[in-house]
Amino acid sequence: MIHEARCSSASPLYRDRDTFGTVFSQTLEALLSHDDVERSAVLAVGLAGPADAVAMHAVLEALLPGVPRLEHSEGELGLARYDLTQGIALVAGTGASCHALDARGARTAIGGYGPQFGDEGSAYWIGREGLKAAFRAEQGRIEPTMLLEAALEHFQIESPWELLRESTSGGHIPAPRIAGFAAVVDQTAEAKDPRACALLDEAGHHLGTLILDMVSRTHFEIVPVPLVLTGGVFHSGRVLAAIEATLSQAKAVFSFQPVVHEPISGLIRILLRDITIRTT
Repeated sequence: MIHEARCSSASPLYRDRDTFGTVFSQTLEALLSHDDVERSAVLAVGLAGPADAVAMHAVLEALLPGVPRLEHSEGELGLARYDLTQGIALVAGTGASCHALDARGARTAIGGYGPQFGDEGSAYWIGREGLKAAFRAEQGRIEPTMLLEAALEHFQIESPWELLRESTSGGHIPAPRIAGFAAVVDQTAEAKDPRACALLDEAGHHLGTLILDMVSRTHFEIVPVPLVLTGGVFHSGRVLAAIEATLSQAKAVFSFQPVVHEPISGLIRILLRDITIRTT
């Protein structure tokens, strides 16, 4: 990797089209401003879904006219990382979704409805549930939990209520901000806080159920079915254990592949495969 550029959330779930275009364009311009960028063979762009395809294509065409483009979901990249022709990829980062490639080469995706309507088990969901527990603990509505002190320290506030000041005009705090608390929930669970442990167990159950929902609607010709997990949530050993427990209870058999923490490795596999096809 030669250079990398990051920006605040450009997802259309939290930005209007004009703002999305501006943020995306500025980030690409910063990346392309390096003197040695012409040495690059590949420019990889990762966007939170569902992406605004019209705005995205407009920016890419303006900054990189005529440059060939490949578009793949994070789930597709996860499967490609292990050169799988059949299998399931579970994605759990800020959001959560499940992707499958079946015996006929057909692709299916479920979940990924965003923080308001879905994404159960995602980093956003874990962070939100952890903060809900902190709010309730402060009011004495639930048993004391270390999540309260953890939230105050993480957000550098004196009361969870102060977070409400960060709400946008739509009444929501940006999802990446809430999702960032998921790692703190995991650390609190490692300290044996019952509430945090229960939240991660529930997150794993939601994600395991999403996998089972995919299996029920997809035809595979191999057993066990290859399963790829990709996304930051899978840094949590407790979530992984809860997923395995959910699948085991349903008597579903999978071949777990090593967790993919960097989806770009799958993109590299796809590009190498494409180059091989073109030269043979």
